[in-house]
Amino acid sequence: MSKRRSLTKVIGLLVLAVFLTQTTACGYFIHPERRGQTGGRIDPVVALLDGACLLLFIIPGIIAFAVDFSAGTIYLPSGHASLDAQKVDVVKVNPKDINDAVLEQIVQEQTGLSINVKSATTRELGPESPDHVRQVLSDLKSNGYAG
Repeated sequence: MSKRRSLTKVIGLLVLAVFLTQTTACGYFIHPERRGQTGGRIDPVVALLDGACLLLFIIPGIIAFAVDFSAGTIYLPSGHASLDAQKVDVVKVNPKDINDAVLEQIVQEQTGLSINVKSATTRELGPESPDHVRQVLSDLKSNGYAG
């Protein structure tokens, strides 16, 4: 009986250790792609999980919040690509001179890539309903195309 009781204690402690490990800094484990963010809106799911850990176990909850804030995993992604100002090339062109051929030439000179601006910026629509056209325009606007 003594062996069985000690085995039960070991298994219980092991389960408790795994549970504490999983709940401590849960944003760090759930969203590793967010590591390194420096601010933004707080993810309510991660905050609630950290808060639940804080209610159940004070020290692991404090550690969870500290790790998630310091790693940046408690913040929601901004949805914007970050640009390194050191790596951005600025090309100055007179706006009156811009046309498809000039844009293609600039891209070719700057990147070495050959593109067809006309095919990249146009989309043909058939005899769709007005609702479908509105949906397509809404999709374009949500993807960053102003119109």
